[in-house]
Amino acid sequence: MKAAGYLVIVGGVLLLLGGITGGTFMWELAGKAADALFDGETASQVGMVLQWIIFLATLGGLVVIIAGWLILKGVPVIPKILIYIGMGVGLLSLIIGAVVAQATGHYDTWLQAQLLNIIALVLVTVGKWLA
Repeated sequence: MKAAGYLVIVGGVLLLLGGITGGTFMWELAGKAADALFDGETASQVGMVLQWIIFLATLGGLVVIIAGWLILKGVPVIPKILIYIGMGVGLLSLIIGAVVAQATGHYDTWLQAQLLNIIALVLVTVGKWLA
């Protein structure tokens, strides 16, 4: 049970770091993708919505860290629900980033920026299974 908690906490920290480092890259790509796909005011509005979603996605690691702490405290069900929420946001971040990177032609750079998130999602998944 302790190993699961520590795996989830490490994964949460990596999700948080990956969201911050990859999030800035995706933030810029969201604006570029909106400009490429839409014109004028619509591009500005779509870009802002995408950027807010990316901002929320960067906070998924914090939820996962809290879940890992609850696992270490022996709480049975709530941590798994929090992990689903935090991982879902992290996965959403990866999906949005992949779509935006593909639309702007920056897929290789996106993959390098999201490496921490991919490793984090694997660690958190293993920790969830062990809990």
